[in-house]
Amino acid sequence: MNKMSHKRTPICNILLLLLLLNGNQCVLALFEGCDNTFTINPGITYIQSPFYPNTYPPWTSCRYQIIAPVDTTIEANCSIDLPSSGGQCTTEYFYVSTEGDPQLRDSEQFCGEGTFSRVSMFRKLTLAYASYGSTGRFLCSLTVRPQQCECGWSMSTKIANGQKAGTNEFPFMVGLQNLGLSDMLIYCGATIVSHKHIVTAAHCADIQRNASLVLAHVGFTDISEVGTSRYSASYGIERIIIHEGYTTDPPVNDISVFVTKISIEWERGVGPICLPPAGSSSFSYKTVDVVGWGTQSFAGPTSNSLMKANLMVVENSVCQERYDVTIYPSQICTTDYSGQGRDACQYDSGGPVVLRLSRMFFVGCISFGQACGQPYGTGVNTRITYFTNWIRQVTGYTTCVRPLG
Repeated sequence: MNKMSHKRTPICNILLLLLLLNGNQCVLALFEGCDNTFTINPGITYIQSPFYPNTYPPWTSCRYQIIAPVDTTIEANCSIDLPSSGGQCTTEYFYVSTEGDPQLRDSEQFCGEGTFSRVSMFRKLTLAYASYGSTGRFLCSLTVRPQQCECGWSMSTKIANGQKAGTNEFPFMVGLQNLGLSDMLIYCGATIVSHKHIVTAAHCADIQRNASLVLAHVGFTDISEVGTSRYSASYGIERIIIHEGYTTDPPVNDISVFVTKISIEWERGVGPICLPPAGSSSFSYKTVDVVGWGTQSFAGPTSNSLMKANLMVVENSVCQERYDVTIYPSQICTTDYSGQGRDACQYDSGGPVVLRLSRMFFVGCISFGQACGQPYGTGVNTRITYFTNWIRQVTGYTTCVRPLG
């Protein structure tokens, strides 16, 4: 029978002597004498406390960072025997971060006697113990499991005339930086579709065709967080693939794939969007989000915060009447059904049009529009379901295609 205490507590909240340090300094100090990183493969691996089956010494602490192969998870089955008092942890603490966070933020805290199981969110898991005067012991078996087609998640907690996106609300969102320009951090948006591939507009690729001069920034919501926030990371580009049918007049097949130099690491705040099956729906009269750091009005300033605007998909025939030009089956139109001037705008190009179902789906790539911010304005986007098979082919079938639902 389990007699365990279990709750979520930041590890440094209990180390009173180190409260004046920041979180990373606290964790480094706590585990300075016993800090382990393991790479594990399929099969069963065991992690145990020092001197197991005897107890570890008092006033000791150890951290175990475990990394499995890409696109797997780690199942941990743990047996612990750590003193507790009245169902509360007092001197001995065992921590589990299913995110694999080295700093153990939002980790679960255990003590007492019993067993439990946890599965990592992705391929990393962090375990730790900290002793403040007593002793204890633990044994965990770790099993690597394949992770099939994980995509389109959001960790939100809470564009022109749009509203701010929640923190890491869109984990697949990418900001592209042109290193050939010194005055602008983000010149186009893009969307993560696999570990090494992001999708953007072909006209964004046209702006800077030298792949070595493009950086892809992920895992941030506010531009001030680039390189500093918990999930923020930047990836160099090794290759740019522009759709072979792309033309500017008429503006069709406006889609490209950027290949990153190294694999993008999945975390709660960074991951791929789901691709809908090819030709699966017209999406007419569905509400969608367009997302970007572009200007908030025509010729206005860009936004430091990621913005989203809720729009409605309209039939191509309606869109064609408003533009008086041919709207092709490879395009999908969105309109400001509220009359509040919500729209994608300058420098939002290449960003995603997102359909929210049980997961988030990539239905459009922002292409062009009229003077943005006008009530009931209509924008034209590249229709992703028209290009699903092309995306899958050029990415080596590494994307995640899921049924709509």
